Amino acid sequence: MKAFGYSVRGNRRALISVLQVVEGGYELHWESLNTGDIYWAENGEGFRVKINHKTKIVMLNEEDQSNITEEELYDIN
Repeated sequence: MKAFGYSVRGNRRALISVLQVVEGGYELHWESLNTGDIYWAENGEGFRVKINHKTKIVMLNEEDQSNITEEELYDIN
């Protein structure tokens, strides 16, 4: 699917979440994400990001929630 200038692929639940953002009139700023970051769905589920800004392709992969660090959980950077 295309969203905010990027081709988005990956886990079905993640794609549904992105679609809800699009349909809700909100924006996602893919430029602020890097490979390895967590994309947080509205329901609190986290998906590991793999992104190529040159080709504008985003992969959102299901992540075992136990693998998400405390820093990622609380977005501590």
